[in-house]
Amino acid sequence: MELVPTLAILWCVYWICDLLLNGRWWVWEFTSMVPFLAWWLLWLILLIVSYYSPVSILLILATTPLLYRLTDLSWRRSSARPLQEQPTIKLFNWNTLYWTVDHKPGFYQFLQSQNADVYHLQEALNHDEEIIDVRSELQEYFPDYQIVQSGELVSMTRLPVVGSFADDSLPYLRLDLDVAGKVVSFYNVHIIVHIAPENLKKSVSLFLRNIKERFARRKVEYQMLWNALENNQLPKVISGDFNTAKSQVAIRRFLRKYQDSFSALHVGMPRTYAFAKRIKLWRIDYVLVSSDLNLLKNDYIDPQLLSDHVGSSVSFQVQK
Repeated sequence: MELVPTLAILWCVYWICDLLLNGRWWVWEFTSMVPFLAWWLLWLILLIVSYYSPVSILLILATTPLLYRLTDLSWRRSSARPLQEQPTIKLFNWNTLYWTVDHKPGFYQFLQSQNADVYHLQEALNHDEEIIDVRSELQEYFPDYQIVQSGELVSMTRLPVVGSFADDSLPYLRLDLDVAGKVVSFYNVHIIVHIAPENLKKSVSLFLRNIKERFARRKVEYQMLWNALENNQLPKVISGDFNTAKSQVAIRRFLRKYQDSFSALHVGMPRTYAFAKRIKLWRIDYVLVSSDLNLLKNDYIDPQLLSDHVGSSVSFQVQK
């Protein structure tokens, strides 16, 4: 079959293009919408149909490291080892999918049930994308917590706040907290989404132009976050909605430098974003910690249809 070698060559060309264009050309952002499981399925199908073409099989196998590189697959789990006489801190991270509490019975009760020391919440917005001040409502349900809001980012804690760095122009909200006598920086992050499908209803040109603008803005936001982290020598917890799959270059340097709470403690494929609130296909939410923190537990919390994002409950200790 002449078609098989052609498909194998096109497959190789695609992955070479991914190496060259990922993170450099805004058009390549569309490829991130393909769930990584779909790539592996296509890889398997190509291998099967190439059964009688050894050259095609070699070409397809040669791309396997490139495919694995973008796949959010964890296979090296480390054992959690609690430290003696060090308190365990629990963080709950969640994108709330707009703060339409009137239409979300049980919303605050769901938050209370997490019983976290620190909450990182994103999207304190209404459906018109307008920021709403949620501090007074939250305080009713969390009277023992200090609540800080910066734009649509909300951080709550029952730990002593040493310092707060709130600026609506930044893609993160930083709180410095006293954890058993040590100061730890907590970054609540929300990076702008790369593709806004709703613009397609208006016009194709607007849709494409908006993607290009978002591509440029995302680069700026990621660099802001990276610079802030690089200039801070304190232990760090970085969590939020990064709107970025592992297949996208932007997240990779963060995953190289910091401990990923899922990969450090689990084997498998994490998925935190659900299409139509039900079909989980991608991970775009992360909880990362610096090497001077000891990860103990990472659980994904079913949002009970309150959001299209899964909550992340992560426990850790500060190393002595």
